[in-house]
Amino acid sequence: MQETKCDVLCKKGFRAFPSEVRILIFKNAPLNWVRGSPALLVALRGDNELYHEALEIYYKTSTFILSSRNIWAFKAMPLHIIKATKNLGVEINIE
Repeated sequence: MQETKCDVLCKKGFRAFPSEVRILIFKNAPLNWVRGSPALLVALRGDNELYHEALEIYYKTSTFILSSRNIWAFKAMPLHIIKATKNLGVEINIE
């Protein structure tokens, strides 16, 4: 039985799209961090290349808030992740 173009694309899944299209999808996907990793990043963990492609977009486009409540998480981050972060907010509690 001969494979159709659709069969080939369906087997490739997300990889059927060129990287430029995947990047647009990642940039427009809800990558909000609410109690755990964003669902898209969790779903892509099984594909190392796609996961890191999405992760790079996540760090470049998300705004991370640094506060006294989460300083421990920033201290635990590897340096390459901190360098990849492009948007950082700082929350200061003045009492």
